[in-house]
Amino acid sequence: MGKKILILDDNERVAGMISQVLGRHGYDTCLAFDGAEGFEAVHREKPDLIILELQFCGPWGSRFFRMLTEVDAFKRIPLIVKSRGGDTYIPMERATASFLKPFNLLELLDVIDKNIGR
Repeated sequence: MGKKILILDDNERVAGMISQVLGRHGYDTCLAFDGAEGFEAVHREKPDLIILELQFCGPWGSRFFRMLTEVDAFKRIPLIVKSRGGDTYIPMERATASFLKPFNLLELLDVIDKNIGR
């Protein structure tokens, strides 16, 4: 069983594409398309890493980000943020890495490999 990555994005096509690429590289993935699903998935799936679309479902992206930084059980989970950039301010020191869209999937994979291995 590979390392598990939770992908939070309200765009099912984008989330599916990322999931397929990660799956081909030996990672298990789980997907969430809104904030409620995301909160449940973190508790249920206990992911090794989270990829968060910061603007997903309006304010839910930033709420989810804050939840991860405030709940002790989730503070150690590496978090990769992807965003449009510029339109939402959140201190990014908690993020393991951040990507502006459009982003390179191979660069994303490299950051994941360096943080949790395969």
